[in-house]
Amino acid sequence: MRLLVTGGAGFIGSNFIRYILGSHPDYFVVNYDNLTYAGHLTSLSDVELNPNYKFVKGDICDRKRVEEVLKKNGITHMVHFAAESHVDRSITNPESFILTNVLGTQTLLDAALKNKIVRFHHVSTDEVFGELPLASKLKFTEKTSYEPKSPYSASKAASDHLVRAYHKTYGMDVTITNASNNFGPFSDTEKFIPRAITNLMDGKKVPIYGDGKYVRDWLNVADHCRAIDLVLHQGKSGETYLVGGGNDKISNLDVAEMLLKFFGRDKSFIEFVKDRPGHDRRYAIDYGKIKKDLGWEPLKSFESRLYETVKWYKENESWWRPIKEESEKFYREAEENKQAENFTGFIKETSIPGLLVIEMPTYEDERGFFRENVRLNSLEKVNNVKFSVKQWNHASSKPGVIRALHAEGWNKLVYPATGKMFAALVDIRPESPMFGKVETFEFDEKTHKALFIPKGVANSICVTGGKNVEYFYLVDAYYDGKDTKAIAWNDPDLAIPWPVKKPIISKRDKNNPRLRDMFPGKFTPTPKG
Repeated sequence: MRLLVTGGAGFIGSNFIRYILGSHPDYFVVNYDNLTYAGHLTSLSDVELNPNYKFVKGDICDRKRVEEVLKKNGITHMVHFAAESHVDRSITNPESFILTNVLGTQTLLDAALKNKIVRFHHVSTDEVFGELPLASKLKFTEKTSYEPKSPYSASKAASDHLVRAYHKTYGMDVTITNASNNFGPFSDTEKFIPRAITNLMDGKKVPIYGDGKYVRDWLNVADHCRAIDLVLHQGKSGETYLVGGGNDKISNLDVAEMLLKFFGRDKSFIEFVKDRPGHDRRYAIDYGKIKKDLGWEPLKSFESRLYETVKWYKENESWWRPIKEESEKFYREAEENKQAENFTGFIKETSIPGLLVIEMPTYEDERGFFRENVRLNSLEKVNNVKFSVKQWNHASSKPGVIRALHAEGWNKLVYPATGKMFAALVDIRPESPMFGKVETFEFDEKTHKALFIPKGVANSICVTGGKNVEYFYLVDAYYDGKDTKAIAWNDPDLAIPWPVKKPIISKRDKNNPRLRDMFPGKFTPTPKG
């Protein structure tokens, strides 16, 4: 057999390649993988010198590349693992799941059909069936209707239907396995069990979604690989086989407590975190068909397999440590995004596009106060502008001063620290639907507000109290003054209600032009006579 394994650098794919090369030493195996975040060639470092193993980097959506690899290597059989598979990632970025899991599968099926592949085996998930009630004794079977609940499971359901359609329509020899959640060596540390193990090794807590009562019917990857091997060689064409671990009474909380026992930790090392959207309650697989037809069943208990997995991670830190550093970035970013969503409630839009008022949350006690001026990722969510601070400035203005209307070529975040001031802003962007619009605000030490001023919006402040105003502003470009436009502070067309009648104005701002002189085409000419 000359076998193409897609996604062979991933968790299950790499275990399967190692299993096949060990069980069938005369087979030739091509590992076709695009090496995304979940693909690690280090997972196969022990077989890379095997003359019957070959790695080819490629995208399953690249039709030309796939067909080239099939022809060049004389491929006779295909086992398709390659997929985006992390539910949390599918919630934040569903598009990549549709592209890889649906369109990628269709590309492979077309190539397999064109090149007369003997058998195409598709590896799928039990998540396509949705969820089961927590207290029920029901189990998924090959006859269970599809009811996916996440973008991930929906994309896998679509790929399953495509595989069956190619069997029915074109007579392709295909088989499918739908398996429960896998665990074992070389599993990425973003997944629940390896993340829990490596967290405990680092002295950190095990995060548990919701109440922890979710059930996943855990399947050891070695047992899964045996099942795929049997289906590939002995499975009936067009058939689907469900593969489960027989662990449908073990909750995620039970798993965590077993791990605590292995590590000698108490329950204080469990941290319950906010549940994720669309979280399926229970999975349970009836693997009676594959047992009856092919003689397959798990070889060891869950607890013994879990202990073996802990032992493997303890002995292979050099493999998982760099991967964990990357996967934890994903969780940190996810948490930051949640916090950003919460902070957006403090950001208010105005009638001038892009001009935002930020009501800075302030927390006071007997020591003083703490104030969150802004979260930059929250700003980006509201106005879709990535505000990268280049310069942080501090200005002081005396009572009666008006710093006249200047529009700069950068975005600007302004917040007063002391004193009272009046702020006037004018949209002088010719392309803006609100050109000429004026917004005014009053600030003092109790208002706790900041302004995000987009480039091209003229801004000015006037000191209204009896002491200096100290304020800070951050900008996303280095100051040089070249892109600054200035307009008259007392432009009659703007009718700004300045609270000071005889202000202190700088020499350069005393003779600034009116807005109509700068943009005559935006104003209706005054009739003569």
